[in-house]
Amino acid sequence: MEKVIQKINFISICFLIIYAPLVYFLKLIFSSFKILNGFLYFYEILYLFIPIGIFIYVYNLIKKNIKITKYDIFIYILIILGIIVTINAVDVKTSIYGAYLRNEGLLSLLSYYLLFLNSRSLKEKEIKKIINVLFIVGIFQFIYSFLQVFVRGEYVETFSLENINYMASGFTGNPNMLGSYCILLLGISIMYYLIYNSKKYLILSVIFYINLIFAQSTGPFFTLIFLLIFIIIFLHKKNIDLKKVYIILSLFFVTFILVSNVTEFYVSKVFNDKIEKGYTIKGDILNTLSLFSNSSGNDSDEVTIENYGSGRFTIWENTMKIVPKYFWLGSGIDNFGYVYNKQDVGSYCDKAHNEYLQILVTEGIFTLITYLSLLFNLFIDGIKSKNKLVWVLLMSFIGYAVQAFLNISSILVAPIYFIIMGMLSGLIYKDKYIKMEVKNDNI
Repeated sequence: MEKVIQKINFISICFLIIYAPLVYFLKLIFSSFKILNGFLYFYEILYLFIPIGIFIYVYNLIKKNIKITKYDIFIYILIILGIIVTINAVDVKTSIYGAYLRNEGLLSLLSYYLLFLNSRSLKEKEIKKIINVLFIVGIFQFIYSFLQVFVRGEYVETFSLENINYMASGFTGNPNMLGSYCILLLGISIMYYLIYNSKKYLILSVIFYINLIFAQSTGPFFTLIFLLIFIIIFLHKKNIDLKKVYIILSLFFVTFILVSNVTEFYVSKVFNDKIEKGYTIKGDILNTLSLFSNSSGNDSDEVTIENYGSGRFTIWENTMKIVPKYFWLGSGIDNFGYVYNKQDVGSYCDKAHNEYLQILVTEGIFTLITYLSLLFNLFIDGIKSKNKLVWVLLMSFIGYAVQAFLNISSILVAPIYFIIMGMLSGLIYKDKYIKMEVKNDNI
Protein backbone atom coordinates (compact mmCIF):
# COMPACT_ATOMS: atom_id res chain seq x y z
CA MET A 1 0.00 0.00 0.00
CA GLU A 2 2.82 2.37 0.87
CA LYS A 3 4.40 1.89 -2.56
CA VAL A 4 1.04 2.60 -4.20
CA ILE A 5 0.61 5.85 -2.23
CA GLN A 6 4.17 6.88 -3.09
CA LYS A 7 3.49 6.24 -6.79
CA ILE A 8 0.23 8.19 -6.67
CA ASN A 9 2.11 11.08 -5.07
CA PHE A 10 4.86 10.99 -7.70
CA ILE A 11 2.44 10.66 -10.63
CA SER A 12 0.13 13.43 -9.38
CA ILE A 13 3.07 15.85 -9.08
CA CYS A 14 4.32 14.98 -12.58
CA PHE A 15 0.78 15.30 -13.93
CA LEU A 16 0.38 18.82 -12.50
CA ILE A 17 3.70 19.89 -14.03
CA ILE A 18 2.61 18.61 -17.46
CA TYR A 19 -1.11 19.42 -17.42
CA ALA A 20 -1.01 23.23 -17.44
CA PRO A 21 1.06 23.69 -20.64
CA LEU A 22 -0.59 20.67 -22.27
CA VAL A 23 -4.18 21.87 -21.86
CA TYR A 24 -3.12 25.38 -22.89
CA PHE A 25 -1.69 23.96 -26.12
CA LEU A 26 -4.64 21.65 -26.84
CA LYS A 27 -7.17 24.43 -26.41
CA LEU A 28 -5.29 26.53 -28.95
CA ILE A 29 -5.08 23.72 -31.49
CA PHE A 30 -8.59 22.34 -31.07
CA SER A 31 -10.47 25.44 -29.91
CA SER A 32 -13.23 24.81 -32.45
CA PHE A 33 -13.94 21.30 -31.14
CA LYS A 34 -16.62 21.13 -28.46
CA ILE A 35 -14.86 18.19 -26.85
CA LEU A 36 -12.24 20.61 -25.51
CA ASN A 37 -14.92 22.29 -23.40
CA GLY A 38 -14.64 19.25 -21.16
CA PHE A 39 -11.01 20.04 -20.26
CA LEU A 40 -10.65 21.48 -16.79
CA TYR A 41 -8.82 24.73 -16.14
CA PHE A 42 -5.57 24.30 -14.24
CA TYR A 43 -6.91 25.94 -11.09
CA GLU A 44 -9.79 23.42 -11.11
CA ILE A 45 -7.26 20.59 -11.30
CA LEU A 46 -5.46 22.13 -8.32
CA TYR A 47 -8.75 22.15 -6.38
CA LEU A 48 -9.26 18.47 -7.18
CA PHE A 49 -5.72 17.77 -5.96
CA ILE A 50 -6.52 19.09 -2.46
CA PRO A 51 -8.34 15.99 -1.08
CA ILE A 52 -5.80 13.71 -2.78
CA GLY A 53 -2.96 15.76 -1.32
CA ILE A 54 -4.45 15.71 2.18
CA PHE A 55 -4.95 11.93 2.03
CA ILE A 56 -1.35 11.31 0.88
CA TYR A 57 0.13 13.59 3.54
CA VAL A 58 -1.97 12.23 6.43
CA TYR A 59 -1.29 8.65 5.34
CA ASN A 60 2.46 9.25 5.32
CA LEU A 61 2.26 10.81 8.78
CA ILE A 62 0.23 7.93 10.20
CA LYS A 63 2.57 5.35 8.70
CA LYS A 64 5.54 7.39 9.95
CA ASN A 65 6.98 7.63 6.45
CA ILE A 66 7.60 11.29 7.22
CA LYS A 67 7.92 13.29 10.41
CA ILE A 68 6.62 16.74 11.22
CA THR A 69 9.47 19.22 10.81
CA LYS A 70 9.81 22.95 11.23
CA TYR A 71 8.90 23.29 7.56
CA ASP A 72 5.58 21.53 8.16
CA ILE A 73 4.88 23.83 11.08
CA PHE A 74 5.45 26.90 8.92
CA ILE A 75 2.94 25.49 6.41
CA TYR A 76 0.40 24.76 9.18
CA ILE A 77 0.67 28.35 10.37
CA LEU A 78 0.24 29.66 6.81
CA ILE A 79 -2.93 27.58 6.39
CA ILE A 80 -4.40 28.79 9.70
CA LEU A 81 -3.56 32.40 8.89
CA GLY A 82 -5.02 31.98 5.41
CA ILE A 83 -8.36 30.90 6.90
CA ILE A 84 -8.37 33.83 9.38
CA VAL A 85 -7.48 36.29 6.61
CA THR A 86 -10.27 34.92 4.42
CA ILE A 87 -12.87 35.29 7.18
CA ASN A 88 -11.87 38.96 7.55
CA ALA A 89 -11.45 39.65 3.82
CA VAL A 90 -12.85 42.65 1.98
CA ASP A 91 -14.42 40.13 -0.41
CA VAL A 92 -14.63 36.64 1.09
CA LYS A 93 -15.53 34.89 -2.18
CA THR A 94 -12.48 36.35 -3.93
CA SER A 95 -10.32 35.35 -0.98
CA ILE A 96 -11.52 31.76 -1.33
CA TYR A 97 -11.43 31.35 -5.11
CA GLY A 98 -9.10 34.16 -6.18
CA ALA A 99 -9.54 37.18 -8.43
CA TYR A 100 -10.78 36.90 -12.00
CA LEU A 101 -8.14 35.30 -14.27
CA ARG A 102 -5.69 35.11 -11.34
CA ASN A 103 -7.41 32.37 -9.32
CA GLU A 104 -4.90 32.52 -6.48
CA GLY A 105 -7.33 32.35 -3.58
CA LEU A 106 -7.19 30.22 -0.44
CA LEU A 107 -7.98 27.01 -2.33
CA SER A 108 -5.08 27.53 -4.73
CA LEU A 109 -2.71 28.38 -1.88
CA LEU A 110 -3.83 25.25 -0.03
CA SER A 111 -2.93 23.18 -3.11
CA TYR A 112 0.51 24.88 -3.20
CA TYR A 113 1.09 24.04 0.47
CA LEU A 114 0.07 20.40 -0.03
CA LEU A 115 2.40 20.13 -3.02
CA PHE A 116 5.18 21.39 -0.75
CA LEU A 117 4.34 18.91 2.02
CA ASN A 118 4.02 15.91 -0.30
CA SER A 119 7.10 16.77 -2.36
CA ARG A 120 9.05 16.38 0.88
CA SER A 121 8.45 12.62 0.85
CA LEU A 122 9.88 12.08 -2.65
CA LYS A 123 12.98 9.92 -2.93
CA GLU A 124 16.13 11.18 -4.63
CA LYS A 125 15.50 9.07 -7.74
CA GLU A 126 11.97 10.48 -8.01
CA ILE A 127 13.28 14.02 -7.60
CA LYS A 128 15.69 13.52 -10.50
CA LYS A 129 12.85 12.17 -12.65
CA ILE A 130 10.70 15.19 -11.82
CA ILE A 131 13.60 17.46 -12.78
CA ASN A 132 13.73 15.65 -16.14
CA VAL A 133 9.99 16.24 -16.58
CA LEU A 134 10.56 19.94 -15.89
CA PHE A 135 13.31 20.01 -18.51
CA ILE A 136 11.08 18.35 -21.12
CA VAL A 137 8.26 20.81 -20.45
CA GLY A 138 10.81 23.63 -20.59
CA ILE A 139 11.96 22.52 -24.04
CA PHE A 140 8.37 22.56 -25.31
CA GLN A 141 7.94 26.03 -23.77
CA PHE A 142 11.00 27.12 -25.75
CA ILE A 143 9.69 25.67 -29.04
CA TYR A 144 6.34 27.39 -28.63
CA SER A 145 8.01 30.69 -27.64
CA PHE A 146 10.17 30.48 -30.76
CA LEU A 147 7.02 30.08 -32.88
CA GLN A 148 5.41 33.05 -31.12
CA VAL A 149 8.35 35.30 -31.95
CA PHE A 150 9.42 34.11 -35.41
CA VAL A 151 6.47 32.32 -37.00
CA ARG A 152 3.11 33.22 -35.43
CA GLY A 153 -0.05 32.07 -37.17
CA GLU A 154 -3.46 30.55 -36.58
CA TYR A 155 -2.43 28.11 -33.87
CA VAL A 156 0.16 30.32 -32.19
CA GLU A 157 -1.24 32.78 -29.68
CA THR A 158 0.95 35.89 -29.47
CA PHE A 159 1.14 38.17 -26.47
CA SER A 160 -0.25 41.61 -27.25
CA LEU A 161 0.28 44.68 -25.10
CA GLU A 162 -0.42 47.85 -27.07
CA ASN A 163 0.30 45.81 -30.24
CA ILE A 164 3.58 44.50 -28.83
CA ASN A 165 3.69 40.95 -30.17
CA TYR A 166 7.40 40.19 -30.06
CA MET A 167 7.38 39.24 -26.36
CA ALA A 168 7.04 35.46 -25.95
CA SER A 169 4.73 34.14 -23.27
CA GLY A 170 5.06 30.40 -23.93
CA PHE A 171 2.31 28.33 -22.36
CA THR A 172 2.08 30.69 -19.37
CA GLY A 173 0.10 33.45 -21.12
CA ASN A 174 2.39 36.26 -19.95
CA PRO A 175 6.06 37.16 -20.61
CA ASN A 176 6.78 37.88 -16.94
CA MET A 177 5.36 34.50 -15.95
CA LEU A 178 7.46 32.83 -18.64
CA GLY A 179 10.48 34.66 -17.21
CA SER A 180 9.73 33.25 -13.76
CA TYR A 181 9.44 29.76 -15.25
CA CYS A 182 12.78 30.14 -17.06
CA ILE A 183 14.53 31.23 -13.85
CA LEU A 184 13.34 28.09 -12.06
CA LEU A 185 14.75 25.93 -14.86
CA LEU A 186 17.98 27.89 -15.27
CA GLY A 187 18.84 27.55 -11.59
CA ILE A 188 18.65 23.77 -11.96
CA SER A 189 20.30 23.34 -15.39
CA ILE A 190 23.20 25.71 -14.67
CA MET A 191 24.07 23.99 -11.38
CA TYR A 192 23.74 20.55 -12.96
CA TYR A 193 26.29 21.59 -15.57
CA LEU A 194 28.67 23.17 -13.06
CA ILE A 195 28.56 20.21 -10.70
CA TYR A 196 28.28 17.20 -13.02
CA ASN A 197 30.09 18.66 -16.06
CA SER A 198 27.66 17.27 -18.63
CA LYS A 199 27.35 19.20 -21.91
CA LYS A 200 23.64 18.38 -22.23
CA TYR A 201 22.98 20.60 -19.20
CA LEU A 202 24.99 23.39 -20.82
CA ILE A 203 22.80 23.05 -23.92
CA LEU A 204 19.66 23.07 -21.77
CA SER A 205 20.92 26.18 -19.97
CA VAL A 206 21.38 27.97 -23.29
CA ILE A 207 17.90 26.91 -24.45
CA PHE A 208 16.21 28.19 -21.28
CA TYR A 209 18.33 31.35 -21.41
CA ILE A 210 17.25 32.07 -25.00
CA ASN A 211 13.65 31.56 -23.92
CA LEU A 212 14.20 34.13 -21.18
CA ILE A 213 15.43 36.57 -23.83
CA PHE A 214 12.37 35.79 -25.97
CA ALA A 215 10.17 36.71 -23.00
CA GLN A 216 11.86 40.12 -22.74
CA SER A 217 11.16 40.02 -18.99
CA THR A 218 13.73 42.24 -17.32
CA GLY A 219 13.10 41.30 -13.68
CA PRO A 220 13.96 37.62 -14.19
CA PHE A 221 16.89 38.60 -16.45
CA PHE A 222 18.40 40.85 -13.76
CA THR A 223 17.73 38.04 -11.29
CA LEU A 224 19.81 35.69 -13.46
CA ILE A 225 22.74 38.10 -13.25
CA PHE A 226 22.40 38.16 -9.46
CA LEU A 227 22.09 34.36 -9.37
CA LEU A 228 25.26 33.86 -11.42
CA ILE A 229 27.17 36.13 -9.03
CA PHE A 230 25.80 34.18 -6.06
CA ILE A 231 26.73 30.87 -7.70
CA ILE A 232 30.33 32.07 -8.16
CA ILE A 233 30.57 33.01 -4.47
CA PHE A 234 28.85 29.79 -3.38
CA LEU A 235 31.07 27.48 -5.45
CA HIS A 236 34.18 29.37 -4.35
CA LYS A 237 33.21 28.75 -0.72
CA LYS A 238 32.67 25.06 -1.55
CA ASN A 239 36.13 24.91 -3.21
CA ILE A 240 34.73 23.93 -6.61
CA ASP A 241 36.53 24.88 -9.83
CA LEU A 242 35.00 28.00 -11.42
CA LYS A 243 36.26 27.51 -14.99
CA LYS A 244 32.88 26.27 -16.21
CA VAL A 245 31.21 29.35 -14.71
CA TYR A 246 33.26 31.57 -16.98
CA ILE A 247 32.28 29.39 -19.95
CA ILE A 248 28.61 30.01 -19.13
CA LEU A 249 29.17 33.74 -18.62
CA SER A 250 30.94 34.08 -21.98
CA LEU A 251 28.36 31.96 -23.78
CA PHE A 252 25.46 33.87 -22.23
CA PHE A 253 26.97 37.22 -23.17
CA VAL A 254 27.45 36.26 -26.82
CA THR A 255 24.01 34.60 -26.94
CA PHE A 256 22.32 37.72 -25.60
CA ILE A 257 23.93 39.96 -28.21
CA LEU A 258 23.03 37.62 -31.07
CA VAL A 259 19.49 36.65 -30.01
CA SER A 260 18.32 40.11 -28.94
CA ASN A 261 19.59 41.83 -32.09
CA VAL A 262 18.46 39.11 -34.51
CA THR A 263 15.02 39.05 -32.88
CA GLU A 264 14.57 42.82 -33.09
CA PHE A 265 15.75 42.92 -36.70
CA TYR A 266 13.51 40.02 -37.74
CA VAL A 267 10.24 41.12 -36.11
CA SER A 268 10.64 44.69 -37.28
CA LYS A 269 11.36 43.67 -40.90
CA VAL A 270 9.01 40.70 -41.27
CA PHE A 271 6.08 41.68 -39.02
CA ASN A 272 6.64 45.45 -38.94
CA ASP A 273 6.66 45.38 -35.14
CA LYS A 274 7.53 48.64 -33.48
CA ILE A 275 10.20 47.90 -30.88
CA GLU A 276 9.29 49.64 -27.62
CA LYS A 277 12.47 50.28 -25.66
CA GLY A 278 10.69 49.84 -22.34
CA TYR A 279 9.52 46.36 -23.37
CA THR A 280 12.86 44.78 -24.21
CA ILE A 281 15.62 43.56 -21.94
CA LYS A 282 18.21 45.55 -23.87
CA GLY A 283 16.10 48.68 -23.61
CA ASP A 284 15.57 48.19 -19.88
CA ILE A 285 19.30 47.76 -19.34
CA LEU A 286 19.87 51.10 -21.09
CA ASN A 287 17.00 52.65 -19.11
CA THR A 288 18.57 51.43 -15.87
CA LEU A 289 21.90 52.98 -16.79
CA SER A 290 20.27 56.28 -17.79
CA LEU A 291 18.12 56.32 -14.64
CA PHE A 292 21.22 56.41 -12.46
CA SER A 293 23.29 58.64 -14.72
CA ASN A 294 21.00 61.23 -16.34
CA SER A 295 20.16 64.55 -14.82
CA SER A 296 16.56 65.69 -14.98
CA GLY A 297 15.32 67.08 -18.28
CA ASN A 298 12.20 67.89 -20.24
CA ASP A 299 12.30 64.99 -22.67
CA SER A 300 8.96 63.19 -22.54
CA ASP A 301 10.75 59.90 -23.20
CA GLU A 302 13.16 60.42 -20.32
CA VAL A 303 13.31 57.53 -17.88
CA THR A 304 12.17 58.47 -14.38
CA ILE A 305 11.44 56.57 -11.19
CA GLU A 306 7.72 56.91 -11.95
CA ASN A 307 7.81 55.19 -15.35
CA TYR A 308 10.80 52.89 -14.80
CA GLY A 309 10.03 49.16 -14.82
CA SER A 310 6.58 49.59 -16.40
CA GLY A 311 5.55 51.82 -13.51
CA ARG A 312 6.45 49.41 -10.73
CA PHE A 313 7.84 52.10 -8.43
CA THR A 314 4.58 54.00 -8.71
CA ILE A 315 2.60 50.85 -7.87
CA TRP A 316 4.84 50.15 -4.87
CA GLU A 317 4.58 53.74 -3.64
CA ASN A 318 0.77 53.67 -3.82
CA THR A 319 0.70 50.21 -2.24
CA MET A 320 2.75 51.37 0.75
CA LYS A 321 0.10 54.02 1.43
CA ILE A 322 -2.54 51.35 2.02
CA VAL A 323 -0.32 49.00 4.05
CA PRO A 324 -1.18 50.60 7.45
CA LYS A 325 -4.91 49.93 6.99
CA TYR A 326 -4.38 46.23 6.24
CA PHE A 327 -1.15 45.70 8.16
CA TRP A 328 -2.27 43.00 10.60
CA LEU A 329 -4.62 40.66 8.73
CA GLY A 330 -4.53 42.02 5.18
CA SER A 331 -7.39 42.81 2.84
CA GLY A 332 -8.00 39.19 1.87
CA ILE A 333 -6.15 36.73 -0.37
CA ASP A 334 -6.04 38.03 -3.97
CA ASN A 335 -8.06 41.09 -2.90
CA PHE A 336 -5.34 43.52 -3.97
CA GLY A 337 -7.38 44.97 -6.85
CA TYR A 338 -10.20 46.02 -4.53
CA VAL A 339 -8.03 48.06 -2.16
CA TYR A 340 -5.37 49.39 -4.55
CA ASN A 341 -7.82 50.93 -6.99
CA LYS A 342 -9.39 52.94 -4.17
CA GLN A 343 -5.96 54.46 -3.58
CA ASP A 344 -5.10 55.05 -7.25
CA VAL A 345 -8.46 56.10 -8.70
CA GLY A 346 -8.80 55.74 -12.46
CA SER A 347 -6.27 52.93 -12.79
CA TYR A 348 -6.62 49.18 -12.44
CA CYS A 349 -3.97 46.98 -10.88
CA ASP A 350 -4.69 43.58 -9.33
CA LYS A 351 -1.13 42.65 -8.34
CA ALA A 352 1.56 44.57 -6.46
CA HIS A 353 4.32 43.36 -8.84
CA ASN A 354 6.23 42.35 -5.74
CA GLU A 355 5.13 39.07 -4.18
CA TYR A 356 6.22 40.03 -0.67
CA LEU A 357 4.43 43.37 -0.79
CA GLN A 358 1.41 41.53 -2.21
CA ILE A 359 1.37 39.17 0.77
CA LEU A 360 1.72 42.07 3.22
CA VAL A 361 -1.30 43.94 1.80
CA THR A 362 -3.54 40.95 1.17
CA GLU A 363 -2.58 38.55 3.99
CA GLY A 364 -0.98 40.77 6.62
CA ILE A 365 2.27 40.96 8.54
CA PHE A 366 1.91 37.62 10.37
CA THR A 367 1.60 35.71 7.09
CA LEU A 368 4.52 37.60 5.56
CA ILE A 369 6.76 36.89 8.57
CA THR A 370 5.83 33.20 8.52
CA TYR A 371 6.43 32.91 4.78
CA LEU A 372 9.78 34.72 4.99
CA SER A 373 10.78 32.49 7.91
CA LEU A 374 10.09 29.44 5.74
CA LEU A 375 12.23 30.86 2.92
CA PHE A 376 15.01 31.93 5.31
CA ASN A 377 15.24 28.49 6.93
CA LEU A 378 15.35 26.78 3.52
CA PHE A 379 18.10 29.16 2.42
CA ILE A 380 20.26 28.70 5.52
CA ASP A 381 19.85 24.92 5.64
CA GLY A 382 20.47 24.72 1.90
CA ILE A 383 23.78 26.56 1.87
CA LYS A 384 24.99 24.48 4.83
CA SER A 385 24.17 21.19 3.09
CA LYS A 386 26.83 19.00 1.51
CA ASN A 387 24.33 17.30 -0.81
CA LYS A 388 24.93 18.44 -4.39
CA LEU A 389 21.32 17.83 -5.40
CA VAL A 390 20.33 20.23 -2.62
CA TRP A 391 22.62 22.82 -4.21
CA VAL A 392 20.91 22.29 -7.57
CA LEU A 393 17.42 22.88 -6.15
CA LEU A 394 18.71 25.70 -3.91
CA MET A 395 19.74 27.83 -6.90
CA SER A 396 16.34 27.40 -8.51
CA PHE A 397 14.71 28.37 -5.20
CA ILE A 398 16.94 31.43 -4.75
CA GLY A 399 16.35 32.55 -8.34
CA TYR A 400 12.57 32.54 -7.95
CA ALA A 401 12.69 34.12 -4.47
CA VAL A 402 14.78 37.03 -5.77
CA GLN A 403 12.75 37.67 -8.94
CA ALA A 404 9.62 37.71 -6.73
CA PHE A 405 10.69 41.20 -5.57
CA LEU A 406 9.94 42.45 -9.10
CA ASN A 407 7.28 40.05 -10.32
CA ILE A 408 3.88 38.55 -9.61
CA SER A 409 2.83 35.10 -8.49
CA SER A 410 1.11 33.04 -11.18
CA ILE A 411 -1.03 29.95 -10.77
CA LEU A 412 0.81 28.38 -13.74
CA VAL A 413 4.28 28.86 -12.19
CA ALA A 414 3.92 29.07 -8.38
CA PRO A 415 3.04 25.34 -7.99
CA ILE A 416 6.40 24.46 -9.60
CA TYR A 417 8.14 26.72 -7.07
CA PHE A 418 6.43 25.02 -4.12
CA ILE A 419 7.27 21.58 -5.54
CA ILE A 420 10.93 22.61 -5.78
CA MET A 421 10.84 24.00 -2.23
CA GLY A 422 9.24 20.78 -1.00
CA MET A 423 11.86 18.59 -2.66
CA LEU A 424 14.57 20.85 -1.28
CA SER A 425 13.22 20.63 2.29
CA GLY A 426 12.85 16.84 1.99
CA LEU A 427 16.48 16.38 0.95
CA ILE A 428 17.67 18.73 3.69
CA TYR A 429 15.70 16.79 6.31
CA LYS A 430 17.02 13.42 5.15
CA ASP A 431 20.62 14.64 5.08
CA LYS A 432 20.57 16.62 8.30
CA TYR A 433 18.01 15.24 10.70
CA ILE A 434 17.94 11.53 9.82
CA LYS A 435 21.75 11.36 10.10
CA MET A 436 21.44 13.14 13.44
CA GLU A 437 18.89 10.56 14.61
CA VAL A 438 21.15 7.68 13.54
CA LYS A 439 24.05 9.28 15.38
CA ASN A 440 21.97 9.66 18.56
CA ASP A 441 20.82 6.02 18.33
CA ASN A 442 24.43 4.86 18.10
CA ILE A 443 25.27 6.82 21.25
